[in-house]
Amino acid sequence: MLERIAANYDFVLISDGPKIWVENVLEELGVKDLFQGKTFTGDGDIRKVFGNAFEKIVEKFSLDPSDCISVGDQESTDILPAKKLGIKTVIVGKRSDAADFEIKEIAEIENVLLKIENEYFLRKYLAEKGIDSSVKRLAGSSRCNSFLVGDKIFKSGPVEEIGREIKLIARFGMLPARIFPRVEIVASDEEKAIMEMENMGEDNFDDFILKTGGRG
Repeated sequence: MLERIAANYDFVLISDGPKIWVENVLEELGVKDLFQGKTFTGDGDIRKVFGNAFEKIVEKFSLDPSDCISVGDQESTDILPAKKLGIKTVIVGKRSDAADFEIKEIAEIENVLLKIENEYFLRKYLAEKGIDSSVKRLAGSSRCNSFLVGDKIFKSGPVEEIGREIKLIARFGMLPARIFPRVEIVASDEEKAIMEMENMGEDNFDDFILKTGGRG
């Protein structure tokens, strides 16, 4: 899993544990190469307990905090300090009102990354179009994600998934307008696409598909 993620992300590991212990664990897991030169342990001056870890990492690698994601299981040291800098946060195995996302186990991280990427693509489109509105995540029924932007609904996701939804929508083309939303592809590249959907309130297309099981 980490090897797949590493195709699009760089890893930095921060632990307050001893260096030798951290290196042995990475070696045992077979992922030491993924963190080569980017492991910070309790033997150095960049430590979570000092409260300076995320700030120092961002500075050291000249990173934009909004492009970073902190994943950890401790709210006080993995989530709150990162959130303060504008880093997106994912807590593992626990509840947290502060974290952007909660997952039960690390195996779920790829789904979270997809959601983050979908939202990033949408925000990039909105910025290019000069649309300055708050973005609220809505429920999604696929690998795509729906967002409320002002009074408009957008769905962002992988091109192939948006394509499948367009085909599915075509099957319901004869349904009454009060049930079936108007849709339009407003942006796409080789990997992602954005579909603007008519805002129909709570009885929207996602809800309808879930209720009918996609039968048409």
